[in-house]
Amino acid sequence: MSNYTSKMLTHRIRKDDGHVMADSIDSTNWNSEVLRKLIDSGAMDDENAFVRMRKYPIEKHLIDGRTSIMVKTQTGRVW
Repeated sequence: MSNYTSKMLTHRIRKDDGHVMADSIDSTNWNSEVLRKLIDSGAMDDENAFVRMRKYPIEKHLIDGRTSIMVKTQTGRVW
């Protein structure tokens, strides 16, 4: 058993106002490609926030071909 853990860096985007917060998911026991597909498909979203991969610069957020679901908040803001 390893003493190490790994984390995948993500953004949590609040659905109500679009506020973006840095976050991470413990990926120690996950295959990274499977976890990435779950995030890209929106399967990791919850009732209050979207979970998306961290991408820089910010202009890549909407044009990245890997993410199939764009984020549109309750205020109409697109991220």
